[in-house]
Amino acid sequence: MRVVQHVFRRGAIYWWRRRLLKKAGESELTPIAISLRTRDLSKARSIAAHLAVASDDILRQEGRDVLSPLQVRSMLESVARAHLAKLDRLAALETADGITAGDGRASDRVMGWARRLQASQGIAARVGPAERGILTTNGLTEEEIEEVDWTLDLLRKNSRGSFPRQKLIALLEGCGAPQGHGDIQQAERIYYRGQAAALLSVDRRWSGEYREDDKLVEQLLSANESASIAIATTPQVPREHPTSGAKEAVTIAPPPDNAAFALASAHQDASITELAEKTDQREGQARRVE
Repeated sequence: MRVVQHVFRRGAIYWWRRRLLKKAGESELTPIAISLRTRDLSKARSIAAHLAVASDDILRQEGRDVLSPLQVRSMLESVARAHLAKLDRLAALETADGITAGDGRASDRVMGWARRLQASQGIAARVGPAERGILTTNGLTEEEIEEVDWTLDLLRKNSRGSFPRQKLIALLEGCGAPQGHGDIQQAERIYYRGQAAALLSVDRRWSGEYREDDKLVEQLLSANESASIAIATTPQVPREHPTSGAKEAVTIAPPPDNAAFALASAHQDASITELAEKTDQREGQARRVE
């Protein structure tokens, strides 16, 4: 029976036990048990106090291995972008093999939620009553929930309790993060989060909601409108006269209104008539002289 914090008695000897360190691939702290080699309770209490202080320092050091928000975002983007590209290729191959969009959507949702649960609970994640309620709220059927649980069990067996360490180290190096024990543990969770985000984007992959294409079209239309406005607001440049070397501005007069045009035409007709009469008179005088 425990009489001092972290101290218990095994036979006649007191022991000190506390969850202190993590093993590779495990999400929870692993307990460490140390024999105090004494049967005296007061002596065991004194030794346990020193061990408690030392273990608190270890736990605080472990907590310092925390990635910055910028590093977390960089890693999430890297994993999600790579996994989206992979899923796009797989979707194209599966469609060619006769897989329907409904089957592909359901399969991605199951794997996506399996990865999301691993991101929160580690490789040992399981579907319990609380998780079942969350999955139901997010629209998964009973059959899909059972598949999520089965998928978690399969992933757990295939991983053998650990995640490929070199892949996580490469991910940390890519964003300039340290590769301490706590960093690697956090990178594993981030890796699962990035994969889950890509997997759960089923509407993009199976329903054709390519929002990046819509944004591209909007940018193209905006660029075309800007170009049209620029052309319309460009000032007219004076042109050179075709027969002279001097630069002269060519002015294009607006079309006259009907009244002004009629008056100008009447004046032109009158001038031609007068010219014809004068010419005829001169010709008559010349004939008379002859």
